Amino acid sequence: MAPALLASADSMEQLEPAPAAGVSGAGAISGCKGRLLPDRPSGAGGGGEALRGHQSRQLLLTPIDSTERSGPAPGAGSGYKQQHRLQVQAEPAPAVGEMNGVLKGMLTEWFSSGFLNLERVTWHSPCEVLQKISESEAVHPVKNWMDIKQRVGPYRRCYFFSHCSTPEEPLVVLHVALTSDISSNIQSIVKECPPAETEEKNKIAAAIFYSISLTQQGLQGVELGTFLIKRVVKELQKEFPHLGTFSSLSPIPGFTKWLLGLLNSQAKDHGRSELFTDSEYKEISAVTGCPLNETLKALLSSNEWVKSEKLAKVLQAPLMRLCAWYLYGEKHRGYALNPVANFHLQNGAVMWRINWMADLSFKGITGSCGMMVNYRYYLEETATNSTSYLGSKNIKASEQVLNLVAQFQKNSKL
Repeated sequence: MAPALLASADSMEQLEPAPAAGVSGAGAISGCKGRLLPDRPSGAGGGGEALRGHQSRQLLLTPIDSTERSGPAPGAGSGYKQQHRLQVQAEPAPAVGEMNGVLKGMLTEWFSSGFLNLERVTWHSPCEVLQKISESEAVHPVKNWMDIKQRVGPYRRCYFFSHCSTPEEPLVVLHVALTSDISSNIQSIVKECPPAETEEKNKIAAAIFYSISLTQQGLQGVELGTFLIKRVVKELQKEFPHLGTFSSLSPIPGFTKWLLGLLNSQAKDHGRSELFTDSEYKEISAVTGCPLNETLKALLSSNEWVKSEKLAKVLQAPLMRLCAWYLYGEKHRGYALNPVANFHLQNGAVMWRINWMADLSFKGITGSCGMMVNYRYYLEETATNSTSYLGSKNIKASEQVLNLVAQFQKNSKL
């Protein structure tokens, strides 16, 4: 099954709030006292009972410094996970696969929705929380305090999940922009100032999920990101009852690397790339003044080419259709190869729009030729789309994306 950025493809749930999770500004209002694994945790699906069915396996996963407790003590989160990671690595090779599966199941129980608190970050949140949010931002790095102030200010929302045993300790963070339409570039969100200090609700028609970051890499495979998006949708609907448009503005990691690999392999096999038409070859060569094969790989490995308006214009059509194929047609075990695409498609989103010159940062240009993609969440269709993708491996895409894929199939050869 294809790897997910923040979620596994093992199971999907409807857009329903977690019954035991609470919301607050600086700390969660719902309490969680006592052992981390009570006999019948609220909303957790009977985690303690499930674990008692695996007593023999528990012995393999007992923390090195303890042979008594069956769950992590309050406040023991990251250190406890690190201990397990070290112990798994120390086990003989034949046991590693089974132990990893058991450990993933146990972490899924410990970090199920019933144990998670939804917390909103504002400029009045504790400095320690703001610092952690800034440091954990993996998609669009925070430059300074003014930057983070804007990202938690008017027309912006920032939420994170914390575990009930470690409040104000972010596990996964989601940044949202409240806009009048579905954003087509990241500059308008992270660089431009909001229209006013006071929000006008009639100007808010769309919620754009523009960054989601997992702060604990040891929790990859646990559906924290999936749960967080579902909860945030519910919170935004409470705050803005008229809000009906939900979409991501997502990076496309791996696209440039994939494209450069194709250019290298085709140059060896055919002497030239068959990804471009003859007319495109001539146009690009005329702008660069050099044969395409000699210059294109060097150009795509840097961000210099975007400084030439003519070069960006002649590259737009071929790169857009190549990107569409990469997202829609390149697969791993039948699922989308791109991990961000796989994550949103598992959640039931539609591959809605590929955006040209959407991320002009060095990372955006060198990683995905400046393109980004919107995955749109039609709430009434997410369950059906998710089931279709996970069960039949069908990708729901818009007319724009499908047209670009058709152009690729007509004009490019792999």
